[in-house]
Amino acid sequence: MRYLKVDIGRIVTLHYKGMLEDGTVFEDTFKDKPITITIGKMEIIPGFERNIMGMNEGEEKEFTLKPEEAFGPYFPGLIKKIEKEKIKKWQDLKEGAVIQFFPDEKVPIIATVKKITDKHIVIDLNHPLAGKKIKFKVKILKVRSKR
Repeated sequence: MRYLKVDIGRIVTLHYKGMLEDGTVFEDTFKDKPITITIGKMEIIPGFERNIMGMNEGEEKEFTLKPEEAFGPYFPGLIKKIEKEKIKKWQDLKEGAVIQFFPDEKVPIIATVKKITDKHIVIDLNHPLAGKKIKFKVKILKVRSKR
């Protein structure tokens, strides 16, 4: 039997563990169920997809991505101060909370609450992993052609 390699258009089922440089794990599918992605459909960060290209079923690999290959650089200009009165249910918010809102009612924006003052809420619009090098451990479970 001939096995398919990971390539554009292939449907790939895999396990992965995502870690920060210090070893802190932020996601681990090995403890749960694997994910299935279609290569080339932008269903996972580009650097991850690029690093698994050419892998075979059963193959394992570890790699590290620079911020630009993962969740992007950290932009200090994406920290915003919003008046509390402009946010519904601001009383329920806590520092460190991740919130989602729809400024144009179509595309959600995700932000992290950095600070709550008497009159304002300071939010960070950067991805929580922006500006960080990310390590991945990957195991390819299955590779198949399009349906």
